[in-house]
Amino acid sequence: MLSSRFKHYNEIDVVYVCPYCRNKDPFIADKFFGLTAHVKRIHVKNNDCKCPVCGATFRSPLGLHRHFEAMNDADHLTAKFFYGLNQHRNSRLKQMLRTIAYSNTKTYVRRWITLKCPNCNIVTFFMRIKRLIYRCKKCGYTIEIPLSEVKVI
Repeated sequence: MLSSRFKHYNEIDVVYVCPYCRNKDPFIADKFFGLTAHVKRIHVKNNDCKCPVCGATFRSPLGLHRHFEAMNDADHLTAKFFYGLNQHRNSRLKQMLRTIAYSNTKTYVRRWITLKCPNCNIVTFFMRIKRLIYRCKKCGYTIEIPLSEVKVI
């Protein structure tokens, strides 16, 4: 059991993982707004009337819009929020879609991890700076850790 002096080493942080880059090298944002900007800049811009969730293709953006309207699972509702298909709707629907997208992309990571530092060659604590970049508490060496190693639950 850790003493009360080391209690803060069990803390966790919230990061947001892009639902479309998850299988490849995932984009990780510290704030939900950063994830929204990434999705609109990278994934929505290259829209060729193909559903990013299930891969179904359509002849026009209207067909893709109808597809999003017909599907009610969490992944399609998240895509519907990011693709801006709710711009002319009431604020209650916008808030519902934002909440679904927010909870579907939220991931918990450890704020502190224990590793052997390659620079000072001792086992020490590393603190998360941003995204998945951690800094050694002793020497200040920074390292990027894969999401699978720092993800909580």
